[in-house]
Amino acid sequence: MPQNNAKTIGVGIVGCGWAARDLHLPALRSLPGVRVVALADSDAQRVESLAADAGVDRRYASAAALAADPDIDAVVVAVPTKWHVEAACEALAAGKHVLVEKPLAATLEECDAAIRARENGSRKAMVGFNLRWNANVRQARELIRQGRLGRIEMIRSAQTGYHATIPSWRARRETGGGALWEIAPHHVDLWRFLLGDEVAEIFASTASDEWDDCSASLSGRMTGGAVVSACFGQRTTSMNEIEILGQRGRLWVSCYQFDGLRFEEAGAVPGSAGARLRFAALALRKLPAGLALARQGGIHKTTFRAEWEHFLAAIQSGAEVESALEDGRRVTEVILAALESAATGRLVRVDRG
Repeated sequence: MPQNNAKTIGVGIVGCGWAARDLHLPALRSLPGVRVVALADSDAQRVESLAADAGVDRRYASAAALAADPDIDAVVVAVPTKWHVEAACEALAAGKHVLVEKPLAATLEECDAAIRARENGSRKAMVGFNLRWNANVRQARELIRQGRLGRIEMIRSAQTGYHATIPSWRARRETGGGALWEIAPHHVDLWRFLLGDEVAEIFASTASDEWDDCSASLSGRMTGGAVVSACFGQRTTSMNEIEILGQRGRLWVSCYQFDGLRFEEAGAVPGSAGARLRFAALALRKLPAGLALARQGGIHKTTFRAEWEHFLAAIQSGAEVESALEDGRRVTEVILAALESAATGRLVRVDRG
């Protein structure tokens, strides 16, 4: 995190939709050593509205115009997926650091273009896999690294939500919408992050109505042998959970609950009176911390602050970012394989090209 005596980092935001308004702006406003300098959006009414609400004086009609602002050090790209790489490359070419929302891109060629643009400069570039900074996820990864679960055999995960309406781009695959592009990348990255492993093969099934892929399921195998299964949806109740099952025990993680981390030894009886009492006592112990998180918007909202803390610290210190463009490319490889599987009805090996 930037020190008080460090240079203030000027940030520009490209894309003035929900992610900018409800996620990135609140996180940035809560941090010292950073200032939102400008906003950009092709929709003049949208950029004017958000700039007025946020007290930002500089408004631009394009990512290129914002990137040319000399007072901006870092750019967050929060436009629909179809335009991620174009905006990121313009910012990198202008000598800015870049945080681009997930997924990095919908093609490997675009991913490679972003990686080349970063390699041709000296700036930091990171993909916004914010769930990596969820406190329960971080603790779960540490337990896995310590060997508490033994050999990992299975992962089950789900992320769903209810949306009566969504922006038009989120309804169509071609612009980066649908459950496979908009939601699944979070959990594909979590599988990799938690296990330190890659997805070897994937099978996908989707359901659509007037939206593409309003629901999707994935099943597959990691290169280390663990099998994975997941479901994602945009028209059901909200949940964001992952369960890791090893030969020595089981971890259940909720990304939405302050007390959403539970470990059970192998052989424990799920739902037994003793287990329920232990979890109730744990929840009570964590309640003060949970109330503090609630005042910050809840455990999920705080992941964006933690993500920005990490990115700003990397800018200040020159350290490597934890969620690099190469991670974004790996996830795109998996989603492309899932799309092929959904179209053909076959298990697909993930391209490592």
